Amino acid sequence: ATFNSTINTSGQITQTVAGSNYFRSIASSSGNAGLYMQNTARNWFVLNNSAGGFEIYDGTASAVRLGINTSGDISIPNGSLAIGMASAATSLLDVRGSGNVDVMSKIINTGQTSNGRKTEFLFGKDNGANLSGTLRYVYDSTQANRKIELVHFGTNNGLSIADGGAATFSGTISSGAIT
Repeated sequence: ATFNSTINTSGQITQTVAGSNYFRSIASSSGNAGLYMQNTARNWFVLNNSAGGFEIYDGTASAVRLGINTSGDISIPNGSLAIGMASAATSLLDVRGSGNVDVMSKIINTGQTSNGRKTEFLFGKDNGANLSGTLRYVYDSTQANRKIELVHFGTNNGLSIADGGAATFSGTISSGAIT
């Protein structure tokens, strides 16, 4: 059946078919297409926005809570991400294990083709004012030339540990103190 207006029901709408089953929402012009859900606490939209991206939209707060653009980039505007938790995150990214298991995070570039490429963690207050630090791994042509560095952002001032364990730092050693 084809309907050209609003369908109102006080019961449930059920669609059952053998095999794959899809609910379709098609915008005939450049608008959003999606699913609207509402209860007494909140209203939500799951939609394909007018730019072609996927969104979970909080209609009560008038805010996008999760977005995926057409390039596959994921955004959580003004939110946080909790992985392995039953409660809300306590920081922007909160990853926790449960039980007697190893917890690891990986940032690896298996497609690296040129020497001197870095994998970095930037942390601190504000990298625009150089009020932050960088923990980075540098691979430079061979395993023997790899190193780990802990430096102030935008400088080479800090600690460097080479593959063999030799450590260098940009400071001075004086009697009784390292400065």
